[in-house]
Amino acid sequence: MFDRDRFVEDLRAARNESDSMDAISEVITKAIQDPASIIRALGAPGRGRAEQLYADESITISNIIWGSEMCVPPHDHLMWAVIGVYQGQEDNTFWREQDGNLQEMGGVSLTKGDVRKLGADAVHSVRNPSLQLCGAIHVYGGDFFGAIPRRHSWNPETLKRGPYDYEFINSLRNEANERMESLRREGVEIA
Repeated sequence: MFDRDRFVEDLRAARNESDSMDAISEVITKAIQDPASIIRALGAPGRGRAEQLYADESITISNIIWGSEMCVPPHDHLMWAVIGVYQGQEDNTFWREQDGNLQEMGGVSLTKGDVRKLGADAVHSVRNPSLQLCGAIHVYGGDFFGAIPRRHSWNPETLKRGPYDYEFINSLRNEANERMESLRREGVEIA
C-alpha cells in the first residue's frame, strides 16, 4: 500500500546511499508496482499538473501528470533524475548539443511500470502520445526549482538554446488540459 509520507522518507534515505540513483530507482520501482494505490494516495490524475511532494537542496520529489498529447520541448535539468511511470506513456527523445546545434540522439518510451535514470547532463524532450493522462513520479538529485535560473530549454522549431521558461511549460500544460476538456465535452472518455 502506497503511503506518501513513507515514500518520501524512503526516497530521502535512498538519496544518502553511495549510489543514490540506484537506491532511488529501487524505491520508485517498488512503489509503481501498485498504481491504484498511488492514485488513491495522490488523487486521480484528472488533468495535467506538477505536484511537488517534497523538496530541499538535495532532492526534489514530484508527481507529474502529462496532459493529453502534451509535448515539452528539449530541456536540461542540470542534475540527475529518476522517472517512474504509474499510468499511461511518456515518450522521451534525447538530445546532445554539439557546436551550438542540438542533435537528436534516440529515445525511449516509458509505460506503466517503467523506471528510467537520466544523468545530470541529459537533455530531453517529453511527449504524452495519447489522449490518456500520463502519471509519473519524478525525483531529481537537487533543488529542481532553485536550479531554474541556470537551466536551459531549446526552441521546439529552431532548436536554439535559451533560458528555461517554466511559465511556457505551464502554458503547454494548460493547452493540453483545455484540449482534453474539449474532447471530454464531445464525449471522449479520458482517464
